[in-house]
Amino acid sequence: MSTSATDTPRPATFRYPAAIAIAALVAAIAAVPLAASQPYLAPILLVPLAVAGWAWRAGTDADAAGVRVRALLGQRRVPWSRISGLVPAGRRRVAATLTDGSHLVLPAVTPADLPRLVAASGGELARAPSTRAPAEPPAPEPAEQPPAGQPAKEPDRQPGPPLAPQEPAGQPGPPLAPQEPAGQPGPPLAPQEPAGQPAQETTAGA
Repeated sequence: MSTSATDTPRPATFRYPAAIAIAALVAAIAAVPLAASQPYLAPILLVPLAVAGWAWRAGTDADAAGVRVRALLGQRRVPWSRISGLVPAGRRRVAATLTDGSHLVLPAVTPADLPRLVAASGGELARAPSTRAPAEPPAPEPAEQPPAGQPAKEPDRQPGPPLAPQEPAGQPGPPLAPQEPAGQPGPPLAPQEPAGQPAQETTAGA
């Protein structure tokens, strides 16, 4: 049974707007009088001409086999088997993520062009080997079990700081100093002689 032509994916071509090349050509024509005035100013014409050539040639071509990235002085062919995904690289650019982890910017491709680019692959991008879900991390190894009949070894415990000794419950504390009850008279004072009376001499014994 032959495959109909409608099932074959159509190649897609992406180029920069032609206005860039036209503006560069206009700038080159306007720079001719300036470049002709002095010989050392002639290289000025190379700048707008290079911009016009880059805008006309640079771009991206996509088909069922892969993508071709075109630059001003060269091109690069990348098959879909080496592309793991397409990601936006800013607001106006798209980059292809390769299987080796590097990124390849696709010239003239914008995020709005992604449906056309995927359709041009004919489903090859979805079958890329690197688009599979990442493998689950390995399970942690089980703890080593002791042989049968041998008690399990308790983990080493580091001693903590020593605790302050505590008195047992019910033990009396140190005795308190006795206090005199309120209203109890203190010790008697020595008698004092009245003023003006001579002190009594003490007779010494023989």
